[in-house]
Formats: sequence, structure tokens, C-alpha cells
Amino acid sequence: MEILEEKIPCFGFFNVYALRVNLSIAIVDMTDFKNITLDNGTIRKMREFNWDTKLQGYILSSFFYGYITTPLIGGYLAAKLGGKTIFGIGIGATAILTILTPWLATLNGVTYPAVHDIWSRWAPPKERTRLATIAFSGSYVGTVVAMPVSAYLLRLSDGRASFIFLVIGNTTKDIE
Repeated sequence: MEILEEKIPCFGFFNVYALRVNLSIAIVDMTDFKNITLDNGTIRKMREFNWDTKLQGYILSSFFYGYITTPLIGGYLAAKLGGKTIFGIGIGATAILTILTPWLATLNGVTYPAVHDIWSRWAPPKERTRLATIAFSGSYVGTVVAMPVSAYLLRLSDGRASFIFLVIGNTTKDIE
């Protein structure tokens, strides 16, 4: 097995978790009051999304609600269609939906069972543990890298949270 092939799932999980983390950073800015100057010169304190803390909690937890069902669906589909296909679709759909995150929730629960299917079919039995470790380590690295990158993008865009979703979503989409 080539080195690149064994690292692809790691990069995939890196992308999935980078996409997941950006909302945690962006929601703070999206719901923060900012001074807005109206056409008539009046300054008002407004926020992009008027979400109370309860709604913010639902939005942030939607990822985990999806994780209740999508691994079951992903495992079934990976067994039927192949892990490689489902893994690619899961990451691609997550990237596209991340661009639309302020309006839609993400779908990436299918990626874990898809990688298990990939390694069960392709990896020699004695290498499965090592390959799974490499693949799943991408989720931790993606989280660690995406937190400061999302904060930097927010600062770079002068507080436009949608910029985070566009940059990270498009970067990930292009990688896949």
C-alpha cells in the first residue's frame, strides 16, 4: 500500500473536523451585538443572527444529533456501496453543506463507518490497527488546527462569520 493511500483517510478526517469546529468559533461572532451605522447616520447595536442561548445550543448540538443516526446509515451504505464511495460522499457533502452552514446542518457521521469498511476490505489484517490510528488521528489534528485558523479567518474578515464557512468549506471541497 502506498504511503499516500494510507494517509488519505487521515486527511479526510482532518477536513471533517476542521469543518465541524468552525461553527464553534463563528457562532460567537454571529450572535454578538455590533455597532451598525444606518443610512441616516444613526448607530444601533445589532447582531447578524438573533439567536438566544437555547437556540445556539440546539445549533451547536445538531452535529451530535446527526451522529446518532448517520453512523448506522453510513455503515449500512458502506457495506453495500463500498467505504471509499461513502467516505468521499460524506466528506464532499460535509464540505458543501459547510458553505451553507448558517442555513443547513452538516452530515459527516457516515465517515467513521466508511473508513472501517475501507480498512476491512483493503488493509492486510496485521496493518488495520495502524492504518485506523493514522486515519482517525486526522480528526484530532483537524480540531487543533481549525480552532486557531477559524479565529484568524474571523479576524481577517473583520468579523464576517460567513467567511470562515466559505474559506474552509471551499478549501476542503477542493482537496476532495
